[in-house]
Amino acid sequence: MYFHELKKILARINPEFDDSWVTAFQLSRCYYAQPVCVPEYRSMLPPIRSGIRGLLTADTSYYYPHDRSITESVKLGKLLAQEMLGAP
Repeated sequence: MYFHELKKILARINPEFDDSWVTAFQLSRCYYAQPVCVPEYRSMLPPIRSGIRGLLTADTSYYYPHDRSITESVKLGKLLAQEMLGAP
């Protein structure tokens, strides 16, 4: 199952990808690792400003394309505060 999903992603990254290139496959999990995003990931995120007045939604997904970091957390926090206050 996981290998099938991986092949689809690799084919999106490189349309010339061929299964024969893969000689082995092993799944490992590191729960605190930086995720690898698919192409055009930003376009898949819902807007921060929800359809509910005064409700903003965001998480570390909105750091894309940057790595998760304290700096990105502060930037996102400032953006959310500006949105709540109606600042440009």
